[in-house]
Amino acid sequence: YDITGTVVSSVDFPVLASVADVVSVTVPTCARAERLFLFVSDAEKALVTPKILNPDGTQQYLPKRKPTFKYMFLGRLSRYVKAFEPIRDEYTMKNTSMTEPTQIEFCTGCFMVMRTEYFKKTGGFDERFFMYLEDVDLTERLSKYGKIMFYPRASVVHNWEGGSSKNLRLMKIHISSMFKYFKKQRENK
Repeated sequence: YDITGTVVSSVDFPVLASVADVVSVTVPTCARAERLFLFVSDAEKALVTPKILNPDGTQQYLPKRKPTFKYMFLGRLSRYVKAFEPIRDEYTMKNTSMTEPTQIEFCTGCFMVMRTEYFKKTGGFDERFFMYLEDVDLTERLSKYGKIMFYPRASVVHNWEGGSSKNLRLMKIHISSMFKYFKKQRENK
C-alpha cells in the first residue's frame, strides 16, 4: 500500500484529506492498514475513519455526531466554560465505548477512507467549503450510499493544530463554513 495520496490495491478507493494534497499517515503496522482498507471494501460501508491519535499517542476526541448549532457553538466554549464539557463529550462520543467498529454520524476530514464509486456519485467535495465542514457535508452525502463507520483497530497520528481557535482569520472561515453548512441543510429539507 502507498498511503500517501492514493491507496494502491485491488480495491478502488482513495485516501483523502480535506485540506492537503498529500496525506501523511502513520499506521502502526501494515497488517492494520490492510484491515482498514479491507473493512471499507465492503460495499455496505461508504466512509470509514480510524482512531485518531495525537503525536504523544493519546486519543483525539474528534466529533462523531452530526454537527448541530448546540454542538458547534456550545461545544467550542467547553474550553472556557466547564459547564459545556458534557456537550462536547456528547458531540465526540467521548464516553461511548468504541473498541469495536461502530457506526457513527460523521467522519473527520483529517483522515477518511471511502469507496471511489460512492465519492464519484456524490460529486466530491462541495467547493463552497474552502475548509471546515467540508468533511461533514461529504459524510452526509456519502451516507446515502452506505454506512459511516469508526474503525478503532487502525489508528493514524494527526498533529491537530486547532487553527480556528487560535487565528482570527481561520475562525472567520470556520464560522462562515458553519453558516454555509446550516443554510445548505435548511435548503435540502
